[in-house]
Amino acid sequence: MIIDSIPKKEKDIISFINQYYTLNLSSYLNDIQVLGNTPEGSIALSKVYFSIQDYKSAIELIKKNRECFINDNSFFYKRMMYHIFSDYQSNKELINELIKSNQSDDDHLYLREKDTSMGKIEDEETDIFKKADLFLQNNEYRKFYDFVGEYKYPISYQLIYYAYECYPSIRHELIEYFKENEKHVKLLDTDFYKSLNLKLLLKNNKTDFNVLKSLNKYNNKINAMLMNAIFNAGTSNDSVYRETKTILEVSGWNKFIGLGLVGMIHSNYLGDPYTLLKEFLPSDVDLKNGGALYSLGFIRQHFNEDKEFLSNFVTDDVLKGELVFGALLSLGLICSGGNVNENYHVTKIIMDKIGKIHTHELNDAMVKEGGLLSLGMTNLGTCNKKVISFLEKYSDDDHDRIKRNAGISLSLVHMGSKNRDVLRLLDDECPIERYCATLTVGSAFHGTGDLEILGKLLPFCSDVDEDVRRGAVFSIGMICCEDDEVLMDLLLLIGMNHCPRVRGSVALTLGMFLSGKSAIYKNHQNYNKVVDLLEVMLYDSNNLVVQQSCIGLGMLMCQSNSHFIKNYKRILEKINSLCLERDDNSGIKMGACIGRSFIGLAGECGVISVLNSFGKTDHIKLMGLVFFFNYWFSYQFLPFISLSVKYNGIFVLDEQLNLVPKQFNIYEKRSKFETELVKVPEKRSRRFKKKEVKLEYVVEEEDNYIIENGDKMSYGEMIYLGFDKTGIFFE
Repeated sequence: MIIDSIPKKEKDIISFINQYYTLNLSSYLNDIQVLGNTPEGSIALSKVYFSIQDYKSAIELIKKNRECFINDNSFFYKRMMYHIFSDYQSNKELINELIKSNQSDDDHLYLREKDTSMGKIEDEETDIFKKADLFLQNNEYRKFYDFVGEYKYPISYQLIYYAYECYPSIRHELIEYFKENEKHVKLLDTDFYKSLNLKLLLKNNKTDFNVLKSLNKYNNKINAMLMNAIFNAGTSNDSVYRETKTILEVSGWNKFIGLGLVGMIHSNYLGDPYTLLKEFLPSDVDLKNGGALYSLGFIRQHFNEDKEFLSNFVTDDVLKGELVFGALLSLGLICSGGNVNENYHVTKIIMDKIGKIHTHELNDAMVKEGGLLSLGMTNLGTCNKKVISFLEKYSDDDHDRIKRNAGISLSLVHMGSKNRDVLRLLDDECPIERYCATLTVGSAFHGTGDLEILGKLLPFCSDVDEDVRRGAVFSIGMICCEDDEVLMDLLLLIGMNHCPRVRGSVALTLGMFLSGKSAIYKNHQNYNKVVDLLEVMLYDSNNLVVQQSCIGLGMLMCQSNSHFIKNYKRILEKINSLCLERDDNSGIKMGACIGRSFIGLAGECGVISVLNSFGKTDHIKLMGLVFFFNYWFSYQFLPFISLSVKYNGIFVLDEQLNLVPKQFNIYEKRSKFETELVKVPEKRSRRFKKKEVKLEYVVEEEDNYIIENGDKMSYGEMIYLGFDKTGIFFE
């Protein structure tokens, strides 16, 4: 936005600055110095210094007008807290006054900053997780083993669980150190958590198959498969596939995607996957089903036993095309989250395979694309210099899809690196490379809320290329993924952009990072604005905006109802009607079907989230969103959303890792916290056709109910009971 002039009156100038301070207003500094004569004017002037990153001058004005600053509940307040706390010695007096003002929610921002001198305030001797971080980040496994040995149950179990959640790449090494303790090994084993989740989903699955069948009637097979997979994600309930044999009677990429979605349904499956997929896996007779291998990757993530089986398909030079593409994606999924040494052999196999391909013939290009994606997944968050150099070579490739896939992989390898060197990638003249550069920067600085990096990315929301703009929006989402307030503040402004790809990306990004949080932000002004903004997009003139707003709203309204979102019913009715539209706009119908399915995600037991149980960004979950965000150019990425599903269960375990007999009493009607069902409208009947009379039974709802240990606990129920998270607890 270009500012031509500013108002003349002091009151109007202050109002103007409060609205536009996120823009660079340095050209007006000399004209507005007079504002420093009043407290309100001084804070407005401080915001101008903030906009040009002159934080020292901004803090000096705040010091003179502390009370006015404390009452400023805006994006400016939240970000200035970071800069105030980062220089503790200079701002000690101001900090003490801020803490006394009981602005506790914001004061906790500094406690999460590990690199600032405010660590002096925090008593690190009592923070066991910070001590654990020191050992685990430096791969000092023996010291971590001894450290855990200093504590008894339940703290020792909490430390092991923390290591499992926050350091997935070293799980196998830790198992070797703790192999003499059966319970510790169990806590480091993925199967244990899959077992808990599967029991939760089998008991609490509330998928309404009548809704699913109603929607399936008016949609093509790929939409039907997508809806079924999202509704039943992780539940292992594939009855629709079993009962409707024709659903997989599709060809080409539709079948590939459909089989990948089978893996999404069975992501918690504990049996033999080869028996489960036996009718689809490639054989000597039929070598076409690469989708079955793709599905295997979602079912067997973190299982090293399957690496050799999949590697055989990659190393066989006779095999080509879709089959090898599926094997490569599956290999990447299984290896993602592992460390460099563990995956060294697989990395070499993939690089050798890519190196052998020298043509852009369709089958060869497909294998190269799969290889590049697999390389990124296999080296997720490792910052492997050899792999980075290998991927950067493809930035000049003539094939756009290869160039784009190499860029996506680069963003995965750099994930969490906080390496400012990646900013140089933003200067590339090629729009595809700039798009991938925005993803890389967002991935590298995910969850940091780094204002300087946000400042670098914001101009790219107005790039000459529209794809670069959409990449910048999602990257801003990644950087702010651990701070919803900042996320909403920024994206609400960007969401009013004239560019349809920017508006669509804003809808998708807000849905991804605010999924299921309506209970947390009930009556929150900005959250209500987000919902209203996305609802308006449902009526946009651009089809892409409508499609992505449907998906974004579906994620946003997970585990919600009219009690938490006032226009919930109206929005859901609109999405339902879009699912049943009988026009030629397949894109809008697809978005509506996906969005409608997210409202009942995982049998109404899951939400989309990139955060683990300790509030830290999980690389594998974020990887899932990076791929899903890019579905617009490759529908094969759609099943990756299963990696980002978080199940809302409450598990209180004893020392033997069994569920303890425990109940949680809620003295409210169950409907207050449950997902509200809005029926899909029936097909219009002929005018003179006699209507069938249906009897409806009204069941009176009780005023209280009980949640058993091991059951689903929604965010609304969690807040009601006073918990700050769901998941696993030890008692």
